[in-house]
Amino acid sequence: MTERAACGGRTARRAGRRTLVGGRRARNAKEVSAATPSTPPRVLLANLGPMVRVGMLRLLREGGIEVVGEQPPSTSIAAEVELLQPDIVVFDLDQTDSQQLGELVRLACPHAKVVLWAPTEDVMEVIDPGATRPRWVLSGVPDDLLAEMSTVK
Repeated sequence: MTERAACGGRTARRAGRRTLVGGRRARNAKEVSAATPSTPPRVLLANLGPMVRVGMLRLLREGGIEVVGEQPPSTSIAAEVELLQPDIVVFDLDQTDSQQLGELVRLACPHAKVVLWAPTEDVMEVIDPGATRPRWVLSGVPDDLLAEMSTVK
């Protein structure tokens, strides 16, 4: 099964078309990807508190990151993720249901990175696509958050 089929069809196909690179047709996919500017990650803000959400929105938008949705109810997080196909979903690390919701996100769209952000900004738990265990980032300040989001593949 392709990533397109597994994640609801977000990946675009270029069947039968050639992309122009420097005024000429590209010879292969490597040449196209080298010439195509990377797109900013698409982020869904989940169960963050109101003040954290406002600050996060501002930080991400100033960093050129696209926020595709905010604060979906926890009962519909899987449906929201399937619909929006975000690259990253941010949860509040201090909320009791965040880890379970993160697992729902991973099942709904395996390519999404899950970030559990502590409102105290001193730690983040990051679950990369395909990882079996989370990794901890012990300095969750805004620069580290933006750096995590720039590593989306």
